[in-house]
Amino acid sequence: MRKSSKAVSLLLSGLLATSCFSMAAVSASAATADSEETGVMTAQERIDAGHQIVFFQFPDTAWGDNANVKYNKKKHTCNVFCSYYAIYGNQNEVKERSWEAPSTSMYKDSADSSLYYFDITESGQGEMEEGATYGILFSTKANAGQADLLQPNTDGFQTCDLYFDTTCLGDTFSIDIPVATRENTANSQKIDYRAHSSNGVSGSLKKVSSLCAYIDGMDPGNAPKSVELANRLQSYLPNPVNEPSFTWAKIEPLLPKLGTTAQEVYDMYVEKFSDKLAEGVPYEPVGDGSDLKPDGTLKDVYRYVSITTTEIDEATGIAKEKVTKYPTLDLVRERLNLPDQPVVEPIDAAHVSVNDALIAVGEEIPDAIAPAGAPYSVVTGWDTEDTVFEYDKTYTLTAEFTANEGYEFTDDTTVSLDNVGEGSVAFVQTSEINDGKLIAKFAFEMGSAPVVEDTFVVAGSEAEIFGTAWDAGNEDNLMTKNADGKYEITYTVDKAFTDVIQLKVVKNGSEWIGDSTGNNVMFYVTGAGDFTVAIDPETNEITVTGDNINPDITFEYDTVFAVGNGEGAWLNGAAWDPAYAANEMTEVAEDVWEIEFPDVPDGFERQVKFAIDGAWTHNFGGVFEESGVQSDAVYNGDNITFDTEEDTQTIKLQLDLSEFDFVSKEGAKFTLTIESGEPVEAVGIIGDVDGDGEVTVDDATLIQQRGIELIEFDEVQEQLGDVNRDGRVSILDVTCVQKYVAEYLDDGIGMAGAILLADGRIVPAN
Repeated sequence: MRKSSKAVSLLLSGLLATSCFSMAAVSASAATADSEETGVMTAQERIDAGHQIVFFQFPDTAWGDNANVKYNKKKHTCNVFCSYYAIYGNQNEVKERSWEAPSTSMYKDSADSSLYYFDITESGQGEMEEGATYGILFSTKANAGQADLLQPNTDGFQTCDLYFDTTCLGDTFSIDIPVATRENTANSQKIDYRAHSSNGVSGSLKKVSSLCAYIDGMDPGNAPKSVELANRLQSYLPNPVNEPSFTWAKIEPLLPKLGTTAQEVYDMYVEKFSDKLAEGVPYEPVGDGSDLKPDGTLKDVYRYVSITTTEIDEATGIAKEKVTKYPTLDLVRERLNLPDQPVVEPIDAAHVSVNDALIAVGEEIPDAIAPAGAPYSVVTGWDTEDTVFEYDKTYTLTAEFTANEGYEFTDDTTVSLDNVGEGSVAFVQTSEINDGKLIAKFAFEMGSAPVVEDTFVVAGSEAEIFGTAWDAGNEDNLMTKNADGKYEITYTVDKAFTDVIQLKVVKNGSEWIGDSTGNNVMFYVTGAGDFTVAIDPETNEITVTGDNINPDITFEYDTVFAVGNGEGAWLNGAAWDPAYAANEMTEVAEDVWEIEFPDVPDGFERQVKFAIDGAWTHNFGGVFEESGVQSDAVYNGDNITFDTEEDTQTIKLQLDLSEFDFVSKEGAKFTLTIESGEPVEAVGIIGDVDGDGEVTVDDATLIQQRGIELIEFDEVQEQLGDVNRDGRVSILDVTCVQKYVAEYLDDGIGMAGAILLADGRIVPAN
């Protein structure tokens, strides 16, 4: 009897399974006829297909033995990584990836090669643009911590950040010879290796370290010299560890070394981040005074605005929030020792013009548009009641024009304000000539801020109900506000659904709201009719009501399956299949399930979860702590990730649900044990009864003859000839072999092509 309780829950791991299959499909479809054996394109095939490729020569000896790099034979990927990012000028806004994420793994065409390559086109980060400036570096954890190598790092090796543009595509990067190192910009306890490109364009970039020290190198190509320090101010001023280092005393001597000025750095900061500052949310004091100075003002590390985005984690497929902080302009000016200035936000651009020609604030007016053809210059000052333009306020703009020698303003000289921006309701213009200067004043009132309503969209698991599955952008699922102030939407169905229906409500396109525990809202649809999904915007409480709705979800189950990134003997070769028959676990005690996988070869970043009843509706993940140590199994948690190091080993999995409480989602435990082992000898290939190492039509003929007793098989042939595993050799086994030979591999081939081991187990061919 299984434990059961009533609750609703979150499920995103089903999306993970879909994501894994999608990536596999892309890799396979990208291969050419010359790479059908692995499904992975070679470096030359990628270049011929127009991909943006860069190479890296692994530095044997300096970084240890290249033979110790872990190599995935199926994908041709390695634990050598490439970090590629935009510095300046890229209109596509190249997406930055987490440090040494799986998607940054480099390729190589053969196991014994020391030449690695990274496919920018395939990476999904965004391709390089001509004229833009980028950074790139290469790293590995292979040979980490070896005391005889030239490095104090314990967790691996990396090159310096290197200058990179489109002229370097197809080039090979390598570390400098003789070997030269410098301080790591993010961690002064580590070192980076100087490197260069084969075309001589690229080398180590000038950098500012996390402690505001200058680290020499080359200028970043087409980028202004002010961009490096502007980027560091954005990164480190909101960081309590690094912010104290970015003082004017440390910044001032950096400026001539970088070839820039404080004003240029400030202007670059405004250019790069002003849009983010306008979009972001200002920091709100916590209320206990811990974030305030003695005078009641915010400490510098809290003078920022933040932008929160939701991203899909590449390893797990789970949506996670990312917060990016942008220091305020006044804080940046203080650190750059620039005089205070009013923070003026243009009112959708307040335009000053002469004879209908636009003039920027403080800009000299060109000769061509000066009245009567005579040149003069403009000095514009802002006289406002507030330092920042706000709604429901009154402002005065004063423009003072000073004539050049030989020219005088006259009474008919005019200037005009083209517009005062969205939200303005009225403005009055006056002008006068005083001491030879033309003074124009524009008084205007700002209107009230437009009311922006929140949006709520239902995203659910069943495309037949919601149109698309888990789609926050489907406007057909947009909820409307009712008389009670709640948002709701009604769905009509013409049948009952056997699977549990799951949903969340997405607020303003980014905030995913579930039940009180953060999990998906879950319910059964028991028949045809209407049901309504509603959310209270004050409490975020979601309700699903209707005569055909049963909210009582019970945790009753019959089977448990191990599921993950299967390959070869690991998970019997099944990749993210929650119902693969060979991976069904055995109940060794009530609610305690086990399975083991012998002969698993060395590999890295292996992943596994536990799927209940062969589906993603209920599943368990967690964090691997140590071999043989029981750990918490987290309901709908992250993938369990671990590494293996021996040539072969046995991996044992146990899931203990005996104390699991479905209401709290707590009490489940898992144990993952890794034991060294020796490979079991292979007896033969299922279907290969003639022993020539292949399954062919000759084998089908022999099996047919054995089935009608024209010939006899020995004991091994009997096992290899029972292709459909029904305990006998018959015409049905002949059909399986024929379909296998004809490459009808989707159905009806039994176990043809699999390997029979000496201990009687059958495993997929690698």
